[in-house]
Amino acid sequence: MENKEDVKPPAPAPKRKKYLHLPFSEADYKNRAAGEEYAKIKEIEDLVLEFKKEGVKTYVISAGVLYGMGEAIFNLHFKKAWLQDPQKLPIVGEGRNLVPTIHVKDLARMVKKIYETKPESHPYIFGIDNTKRPTQKKLISAISNGIGTGLTESGDIPVYFKPVHPEKTPLQLDIDWRKFLLLNIKAKPSKLFVADTTANEEEEEAAEDNIEFDWHCKAGLA
Repeated sequence: MENKEDVKPPAPAPKRKKYLHLPFSEADYKNRAAGEEYAKIKEIEDLVLEFKKEGVKTYVISAGVLYGMGEAIFNLHFKKAWLQDPQKLPIVGEGRNLVPTIHVKDLARMVKKIYETKPESHPYIFGIDNTKRPTQKKLISAISNGIGTGLTESGDIPVYFKPVHPEKTPLQLDIDWRKFLLLNIKAKPSKLFVADTTANEEEEEAAEDNIEFDWHCKAGLA
């Protein structure tokens, strides 16, 4: 009788590598790249940053998606939630993408603060609030829970979006809000307005004078 060969157990599947999704900071502005649709905006930003003249300081504020005074991107969600029509507020896709936001009053206050303090080491400034993990679903759920039914519903992601006209602004309500709520940007709020909790004691002490800011909505929509 022949001996049966020992059956070797299958090799364990290799473990998948885990990657840290580090947020962008203001210092990364030199690495930014613009698509064709937004190349003109980046060109203007670069001209502002490169402008040199005695007695003149220039800054660029990169603002999150605006809300608070009828701006287009969230306007329909507030209206639908208030009317409860439809009862479920729409989310594009699964809604796990990260969407930086800022209340328009806070953005205006940031402009005033920068004008008054003229920070030396911040030519490119993130105008975003301190929302913890601002996923699209979390933001829209906050609107639905606040003034609507509390319900949301996922929809398909459009295959194609019409290009945004260069003269369009966040106040023009015919802008397709879905395109902007599909952003997926993880960014650290500016140290000028939000204390950096990951900084060491020396960095915190050096930044103390820069973080006194009168927030209207520091924690965002939620």
